[in-house]
Amino acid sequence: MGKKDAVSKHYMSKNEIFADAVNFYFFDGREKVKPEDLESGDAEELELLYGKHAAVHAVVEQEKNWEKGKRKHKRRDGDLISVQRYRDILKRCVIREYGRTVYVIYGIEAQSEIHYAMPVKSMLYDALNYAAQVSEIADGHAKDGNRGKSAGEFLSGFHRTDRLRPVRTLVIYFGSAVWNGPRTLKEMLCLPEGEDFSSLNDYRLDLLVPGEIEDFSKFHTELGAVLEVLKVMEDREAMAELMCEKSNVYERLPRDAAELLRIFAKIDMEIEEDEEEINMCRAIDEMMAEAREEGREAGMRLGEEMGRKVGIRLGEKTGREIGRKEGRENLMTNMMRNFSRSGVSFEEVSSFISEEDFSRDQLRGLWEKACGDKTGIM
Repeated sequence: MGKKDAVSKHYMSKNEIFADAVNFYFFDGREKVKPEDLESGDAEELELLYGKHAAVHAVVEQEKNWEKGKRKHKRRDGDLISVQRYRDILKRCVIREYGRTVYVIYGIEAQSEIHYAMPVKSMLYDALNYAAQVSEIADGHAKDGNRGKSAGEFLSGFHRTDRLRPVRTLVIYFGSAVWNGPRTLKEMLCLPEGEDFSSLNDYRLDLLVPGEIEDFSKFHTELGAVLEVLKVMEDREAMAELMCEKSNVYERLPRDAAELLRIFAKIDMEIEEDEEEINMCRAIDEMMAEAREEGREAGMRLGEEMGRKVGIRLGEKTGREIGRKEGRENLMTNMMRNFSRSGVSFEEVSSFISEEDFSRDQLRGLWEKACGDKTGIM
């Protein structure tokens, strides 16, 4: 397990944080799920598979487990095999409302990266949990010697009046990139255009993305503050403004929440071992000050380099202009010298030269230079 996954799983496993996430997403912020009513469940679930493909899948899983020091079993084609799947967090919950008691199982998957098969992964977790409940109920009937009232109940082990607890899986995405993965099973299927697949069973992913949250006031713990930072983590200025605006929260952020932000938002800060509350405002201020200093130094270096290049280009341009000007003046001086030797007067020469090219004063100066004196110049 990577550091990001370990930190996010640890943080979300806290009952008050877990309940806050569930209440925000499934109940629009209403506190129906109480932290004290949550009980950690077994995150390991068994997937029961039959047939050739299952056997192949089992071999692959066993090869992986062999490297981890687990015992390897051979399976015959068609044997019943089991493949382990692990949720990040699984909790059983008792919801009491209006004199009724409802038992629900909630799972949370913390994703640091986009998972492009997440609908299938989440659906598999839910199906495995339902299968485990059926197996648990059937085992209970067998233990009590209750074979049911019909052949169907006897064969399935599940009676007509038996009921399962609802299972809901919430995926929380902590990454910085926009979630562009599928959110339903149908999005993953290759469906021919023009055909009606409205009757095809679908599975919708319950996905919480910080960047898509509009009202953080519906959270009741610091989870809202954490997710609000993750929403703007690519914009350091916006992050600093947010922490300044809500300094009463970010100046005393719990250690595990600060650790999550340090890793996911890439905030360069040190957390002492004995610190239980972290001042994130000071950390972001120091980081911004350091960034500004680095930016100032980089700007000075860039300015010097640009100035040098601009100076070179300006010098080259000025030199070319001066060269062109001197060339034109030399050409005109030679022409005037030839005209003077031929007996042409200054007035005649200046009459056919446009003042856009040379002013009369410029021409007079060039004529004097060509003739060597001012003789004959009006």
